[in-house]
Amino acid sequence: MKESSEVPTIKYKFDSIIKDFIAKIESLKETMPLVMILMSFNNSESHKKFADFIDKNGIPENSDDGEEKLTFSPEDSHNFSIFEKNASIASNALEIIPKSLFVTLISEFDSFLGRLIREIFNAKPEILNASEKNLTFQRLIELKSIEEAKEYIIEKEVEAILRESHSEHFNWLENKLGITLRKDLSVWEKFVEITERRNLFVHCDGVVSSQYLSNCRGAKVKFEKQIQVGEKLDVSPEYFDLAYKSLYEISVKLTQVIWRKLLTNDLEKADESLNDICFELLKNRHFDLADILLDFATNVLKKHHNEETKNVFIVNKALSLKLGGQEEKCRDIVCSKDWSACSDKFKIAKEALLDNFDEVRRLMIKIGDDGEINKVSYKIWPLFEGFRKTQEFPQCYQDVFGEEYKPIETPKKLIEELFSKAKKSDQEKLEYEKELEEQIPQEDSTTSNRNIG
Repeated sequence: MKESSEVPTIKYKFDSIIKDFIAKIESLKETMPLVMILMSFNNSESHKKFADFIDKNGIPENSDDGEEKLTFSPEDSHNFSIFEKNASIASNALEIIPKSLFVTLISEFDSFLGRLIREIFNAKPEILNASEKNLTFQRLIELKSIEEAKEYIIEKEVEAILRESHSEHFNWLENKLGITLRKDLSVWEKFVEITERRNLFVHCDGVVSSQYLSNCRGAKVKFEKQIQVGEKLDVSPEYFDLAYKSLYEISVKLTQVIWRKLLTNDLEKADESLNDICFELLKNRHFDLADILLDFATNVLKKHHNEETKNVFIVNKALSLKLGGQEEKCRDIVCSKDWSACSDKFKIAKEALLDNFDEVRRLMIKIGDDGEINKVSYKIWPLFEGFRKTQEFPQCYQDVFGEEYKPIETPKKLIEELFSKAKKSDQEKLEYEKELEEQIPQEDSTTSNRNIG
């Protein structure tokens, strides 16, 4: 085995690890309603066709005990079996698919955690000194460098850690890094229940076991209703959304705490990464998650790159509360800070949050077309949502940038388009039926309405 003489340049990947994970679970979150619409439609249509076939082709007969039953001709018996199987497949899919997507959600978290632990070894290789993994002589001569040997040991360590329970994962992280991760972490109880439920689906078809209840009690999980051994759990759309938000929250917090612990001189990138994530939540109007992570950024994290970075988190926290309908809390945050020594971009943010639009207009003109805020920000930043709705904004925008204000239209997601079309279709159907009712003479309305549709 030849030792490399070059010192490798390490580029840490905490930012890409967390953002890749978020992108993947967002994909699952967007997929869930689309799949369920299709599965629900398939289930409904399959059972309807089965029922229609029975009504049309079933031959009533009296059995020996006097009960009426349906029989089918030899030709129809073949189709009966097909319709019955299609209905059964549709029903099973409606139950299986949500569970499968849920299990995939947890699998993506495990994959994320594996990448995060690997990055911990890269940032703090001395942890490997305590490794008990051994290299056989045959394996040793196959490796070409110390770096390859290191990668091999890391791979084996990560595999060994991930075989343990999720609680043990956090025990390992706390012990190796000398930090507390679960203190005051309210999402921990939900996280344990979610991961334990995943185990039920993988190993017990969702049937509650004594181990599930024991592990949940150990984490002080509070159930909305009493759950007993033998009960079968499922995954409702609401529960899937809860799981998504819980994994989102715990992964971001975990990444940030570890990143800042290991790379104390990398606060600028850590702050930038967290701000990117929070801003995307604001743009997508996911205010519940934004509130949680911005509270974490302003009240839990003790160090930031500089005062300006911290002010960005404060502004966005107030903005999330405002857009989420908690205007009083927003005002409290804004008014509790002295913004007089801050730059104009924070002063205009303060006035926008307080709906002082005359002052916002004055500051926008003062900042100008080459200041701290560019024209695209005025168009898309949620901070200026209220100001954009005023009559003064288009003229102010033209005065500053010398061009007509044209709003940027955000493309709708497919699921939004489908719901919009379905709503429009239902509305058109109601209007059509109302027109028919108006055309039918009053004395015949009861008889006629019975025949509509």
